Amino acid sequence: MQAGFAAIWRAGPSCGQLAGNQRGRQMKKILHILAALCLCLLGMQAAYAGDVRFPKTGNPALSFHMPDAWTSEVDSSGNLILTSDSRTAAFSLTVLEGNENIDTLAAEAAKFASATPPQRNGYAEISAFPGAVYFSTMKNDRGVSLNLKMVIVKIGTSHVVTVTRITVGDITPADLEAAEAVLKSMKLSPP
Repeated sequence: MQAGFAAIWRAGPSCGQLAGNQRGRQMKKILHILAALCLCLLGMQAAYAGDVRFPKTGNPALSFHMPDAWTSEVDSSGNLILTSDSRTAAFSLTVLEGNENIDTLAAEAAKFASATPPQRNGYAEISAFPGAVYFSTMKNDRGVSLNLKMVIVKIGTSHVVTVTRITVGDITPADLEAAEAVLKSMKLSPP
């Protein structure tokens, strides 16, 4: 997977070219998330279960329950990456400053990651903060089909929160249920 994402980074336009400097930095952060998320489906981190807060200090922050034997790791861009013990499901959590259009953000992230154009699938909210749900698919460099579910929520005009779930195409119903339980447990503390 590392080589596949490295090729995407080298061959694609710069994030600044995609969307201007500020949005470019945010897009680069989201793309780092997708790359790290795919990589963590193969990697190993320390296991942990229980209630988690991200980021650990300050607001806005997400809190949720992580199942037994799942792992978490903060990547080099400051995003929280969660991975199931079966390596068939993963999450990437990001808190961005700014007032981005969530449809544009979802479309640019999918395009730059060589995923299919995201399909908006209705309204979403975390702790009454409004947003939308998007679905997309992609293949890793080994040809494994991955399903993306992006929940993007705006916190007024100051922040955008993204929760991206990636699952392998042949995930078991039990593993998918566990991943959905993580998503349903999400709470958001405002700024």
